[in-house]
Amino acid sequence: MKILKETTTIISSVLIIFIIVHTDASLYLTQILAFIVIVSVIILAVKKRQKKEILSGSLIEVFGITTAIFLTIFLTGSTNSSLFFLLYFLLFGIAFLMEPYAVFIFLIGIIFLFVPEILPGIDITELARMGGLILISPIAYFFGREFQRREKLEKEVENTADKIIEEAKEAKDSNILQDELNPEIDKILEDASELKKSVQND
Repeated sequence: MKILKETTTIISSVLIIFIIVHTDASLYLTQILAFIVIVSVIILAVKKRQKKEILSGSLIEVFGITTAIFLTIFLTGSTNSSLFFLLYFLLFGIAFLMEPYAVFIFLIGIIFLFVPEILPGIDITELARMGGLILISPIAYFFGREFQRREKLEKEVENTADKIIEEAKEAKDSNILQDELNPEIDKILEDASELKKSVQND
C-alpha cells in the first residue's frame, strides 16, 4: 500500500507538470507557482500555530515541494535553468523521505519531462546535467537504504530497552524477588534508560 501511495505521488506530480508545460496552462506558470507557494505558506503557518512539526515528510508535502521545484525549473529555462541542480537535492530528499526505490521512479519522471526538451537540439551541457542525475540516483538509493536500515535498528534497540525497563519494573513491584535484589534491578533500569537515551540522541 505504501509503495502504491509513494509511486502515485511521484507520478501525479510529473503528469501535472507535463500537462501544464505542454498546454495553454504554460502561459500561467508564474501564477500556478505563486498559488502553490501561497498555499504551502498557509499550511506551514497553521502547523506552526498548532505547534505541529512543520515539515513531517508526508506525501502531500513531497508532492507540493516536487511540483513547485519542477515549475520553478521550467519557469527559469528548463534544462538550462540555473536552478536545475535542485533536482539533485530532491533525489536525496526522496531517498530519505520515501522508500529508497522511489528514487528510480522519480528519475524516470525527470527523464520523461526533460528529454523531450533536449532532443530538438542536443546540447552537451544539458546531456551532462541529465547524466549527472542518472549517476547520482544509485548513490541516493544506497544512502536512503542505509538511513532506513539504521533507523530500523535504532527503533529495535529502543523497543528492546523499553521492554527491559517494563519487565524490570514489574519484577521490582512484585514480591517475587527478595529485597536484596532490588539494587540489581535498579542497575538494570538505569542501564536500559541510558541505552534508550543514547539511541535517541545519536
